[in-house]
Amino acid sequence: MVKIQSIGVIGAGQMGNGIAHVCALAGYSVLLNDLSADRIKAGMATINGNMARQVGKKAISEDDRKNALARIKPAEKYDAFSGCDLVIETATEKEDVKRKIFGELCSSLKSDAILATNTSSISITRLASSTDRPERFIWNRQPLRTISFGVGQHHCIGKHLALLEVRIIVEEFLKRVANFSFDMDNARRNPSYFQHGWIRLPVVIG
Repeated sequence: MVKIQSIGVIGAGQMGNGIAHVCALAGYSVLLNDLSADRIKAGMATINGNMARQVGKKAISEDDRKNALARIKPAEKYDAFSGCDLVIETATEKEDVKRKIFGELCSSLKSDAILATNTSSISITRLASSTDRPERFIWNRQPLRTISFGVGQHHCIGKHLALLEVRIIVEEFLKRVANFSFDMDNARRNPSYFQHGWIRLPVVIG
């Protein structure tokens, strides 16, 4: 059984900081990475601002905001992800960028860490092949103009992503990941794809 406690997020932009935000509110330890310390700082500022608005609307308490922010730490180097159970890539939608990230990231991860991508258009087979753990690589494929890391058809309105939808997406994602058990040796010898909702993985179901 997969037990998720610590989550790494690569990319502090709109999707990345939204995922970090809701994971932290849900009680997970989060490490947020981007190309520079300034980008991470900007992502953290966005999270803080969004949480402050939630407090203003009484969606969360001030203590919730403070506690969640305390769970999010900057990670300027991939080595910081060494203890993460799950690392989610939310980088720009360019295959060479994503493949480079995964290629450099894997050596810093523990052997049972799960990788995820929020790509909406790039071949998952090719992305998974750039890792050392294709059997522990998960994703969601959605049409363009929809949220690509989620359940069903969660549409963007203009350029704005509804925080509630992001929360539903990430919480459902984490619930489903937690219900999978892996047998990596068997999966490597006889990989078969298991389709469950919006997550597809080559796994052996325990």
